[in-house]
Amino acid sequence: IGGSGKQSLTKIATYLAGYKLFEIVLSRGYGDDQLREDLKNLYTMAIKQPMSFLFTDAHVVEEGFLEYINNILTVGMVPALFGDDEKEPLLSAVRQKAKAEGVLETGLWAFACGVIRDNLHLILAMSPAGNQLRTRCRNFPGMVAGCTIDWFFSWPNQALYAVAEHLLGGITLPEENKKGINDTMAYVHLSVTQHFSPDFEAKYKRRNFATPKNYLDFIANYMKLLDANRKNLENMSGRLGGGLDKLVQAAQQVTDMSVELEEKKAIVDENAEKVRALIEDINEKTVVATKRQEEANAAAEQIEKDSVIIEREKADADEALQAALPALEAAARALDDLDKASITEIKSFATPPQAVMAVCMCICILKPLGKEDESGGWTGAKAMLSDVGLLKALQEYKKDEMKERQIKKIREILNHKDKEVFEGDKMKTISKAGYGLLQWVLAMVKYYEVAKTVEPKRRQVAELQKQKEEAEENLRRINQQLKELADSLEQLTTDEAEQSATLKQLKEEADTMTRRLFAASELIEGLGSERGRWTNDLQDLGEVTTRLVGDCLLCAAFVSYAGPFNHEFRTDM
Repeated sequence: IGGSGKQSLTKIATYLAGYKLFEIVLSRGYGDDQLREDLKNLYTMAIKQPMSFLFTDAHVVEEGFLEYINNILTVGMVPALFGDDEKEPLLSAVRQKAKAEGVLETGLWAFACGVIRDNLHLILAMSPAGNQLRTRCRNFPGMVAGCTIDWFFSWPNQALYAVAEHLLGGITLPEENKKGINDTMAYVHLSVTQHFSPDFEAKYKRRNFATPKNYLDFIANYMKLLDANRKNLENMSGRLGGGLDKLVQAAQQVTDMSVELEEKKAIVDENAEKVRALIEDINEKTVVATKRQEEANAAAEQIEKDSVIIEREKADADEALQAALPALEAAARALDDLDKASITEIKSFATPPQAVMAVCMCICILKPLGKEDESGGWTGAKAMLSDVGLLKALQEYKKDEMKERQIKKIREILNHKDKEVFEGDKMKTISKAGYGLLQWVLAMVKYYEVAKTVEPKRRQVAELQKQKEEAEENLRRINQQLKELADSLEQLTTDEAEQSATLKQLKEEADTMTRRLFAASELIEGLGSERGRWTNDLQDLGEVTTRLVGDCLLCAAFVSYAGPFNHEFRTDM
């Protein structure tokens, strides 16, 4: 019967007695020769020190092995184990001791065998179950005559309790259940050995042995089942708890996502309003720019037309003024011919000729010096002629400032009854200086008559020129405004493109979030029932964990002890 503690007790006793343990080691093809070699090694060690030879049922590969065991038990030596040449190592080990005790050389081998018998302790660890041991004892009487039988009794309840308490001390058990678990283990083992096994043998003639090894296996199975099931329940609780945490987190994330989605929608609406405002601003400024461009085009067209008119009118005026140029040139030449002496000649007249007087009065009327007194008569004329700056004043005379009344008075003087004297070169015969001054007066009159005709055109040209300049200035302002509007439109267009891209991205993010929120809401709604079931399962697992110490105890007891019994006894158990 394995598990009674025979080998364990042997090893402990060997250690306590100071012996050395020897066991044969079985291998493939192990037979008689190998056993004899192991026995030689055993005797070689036993001649030198105390030895324990443990021989079990498992070592009986052949029944002939027991013949060697029977010889060891009866005579202490296996006959013919050592040849004469193989005995010397054993004899050498005891020769000095034998000599000290007075043993002769002829009795040295017998002395050596005695030493081996004294140092060798043989332990037979064999199961009493069945008829095998009985048969072997009849065939090999030394197994009875040369052995002392050690009886192994069942462990009492106190021992069973103590072993369970010791082995279960390292695992976590509820304090209130520890004593009950230890008592139950002892009760289970004793119920099998004292109740179920005897009843099973009496009823079905089949013996069942429950040894301490079965009890230790019972405790080991309990610890193993408890640990495995605790880990399994812990994993299941972890998964369920994790799943519930994920559901709670998902619900919270859905709530947060809903808030974020509302914020995102608000941002989308705000950006959409900004984009609409930008588009409206762009449209308004585009209309303004188009209108201003039309105005600029119209102004440019008008300026072009005015330029044509101005050029034409100016050309007409210049052409008309060309008619007065010969007279002006003649007057200039005549003035060039005058000098101080000529003026002095006229000034020296006490009473000048009537024609010369008339010319001088005409000059006084035109006031080249600006201070002439036309009512002073010849005295005023002489004062004028006496001015050294007269010739220069005549040459630089501002002919465009002549008035109609001046020209009218001059015509009245020149149209006198002696007017023929003012024609041609007749004046030269009277006074060369007078002729030069006359030419200047006639040129001024001629110029005035031409200028009078040209003046409206000149005023028109000046007015048109002024209008053109104003139109050009206005066109410049319009073009500046157009440039500013173009820059503003370009910036607005850029802003609108950026805002539109941002709006598109925000809309896509909002749409994606909406889809995710919908999917998450559907998932959470679909898992609503699972959440309740998982919560209940988690509570049930807590209760199962609490009951686990007892459930595993029952399972371990059934697994450890119910195997040999039939259905009837298993049900009873």
